Amino acid sequence: MKAKGTFLPHYLLFWGFLFVLFSCSTRREALESPTTIAVRPQDYLRQFTETRVEPIAWQGSGSLGVEVSGFSIDVRTDISFFPGYGFFFSFRPMLFAEVARIYILPDEVIVIDRYNERYFRASYDYLSEQISFSLSYSMIESLFLGEAVRPYEKVAFAEEGAVELHPLGAPIYLYYRLNDLIRPHRAMTMPLFKGVYATIDYASYSDRLPGALPTDINIQVFRQGYKQVGLHYVSRTLRRDITAADRLRPEIPVQYRELTEDEIARLLSSLFQD
Repeated sequence: MKAKGTFLPHYLLFWGFLFVLFSCSTRREALESPTTIAVRPQDYLRQFTETRVEPIAWQGSGSLGVEVSGFSIDVRTDISFFPGYGFFFSFRPMLFAEVARIYILPDEVIVIDRYNERYFRASYDYLSEQISFSLSYSMIESLFLGEAVRPYEKVAFAEEGAVELHPLGAPIYLYYRLNDLIRPHRAMTMPLFKGVYATIDYASYSDRLPGALPTDINIQVFRQGYKQVGLHYVSRTLRRDITAADRLRPEIPVQYRELTEDEIARLLSSLFQD
């Protein structure tokens, strides 16, 4: 299927937005599976509650595969992160110019549609109203870094060799294998809006250093039991970068038009038209 007109940036912009709300990942060559260990349940739960990922500044790039209703495309995705500043995403179809940017900042989310010269900025309070649960920057950062979303109200053994975590007040369940990483391998959401929910599979992790990121992720978004979209991000490069904060200062050309809240709501709603 060939993308024409505003079809491509429309889907890149808003499916990319959903992508960063759910999670993010990176990949390195020669991945190794985490070591399975023999551990007593009580010891694992104690270690789990004490383990935290210490954020580090980094920059990465890779490919985001998007599949929507028979349309598929691979999009180059550049990502920067700096603790306390947030995340920056840049999307560009292979061999084409940048079509969208997303800033996930502590106070707001900014999405820039460079193709149509428009943008919107939204607080977490507004976004929470659209998706029917309380969304925060700390929740997004935790999912990005493969860290437990805290605080959580439930930690229990879901099945043999797996732990289930339910963050407090969030429609998300995280699943952990009994291994030495103490990182999630799968996440599932309850319905977020209009019967939409998602499954997220973390395939592996690149290393076990503090601040290391998930190495591979596959997201499937469903509506009322039917698959609506598939997202798969694979990173090609990842490095520590203390200058990453420089890319977290939003740059919006003065000629770009800011979308109203009604326009944002209509665009989000149009993703799941019957």
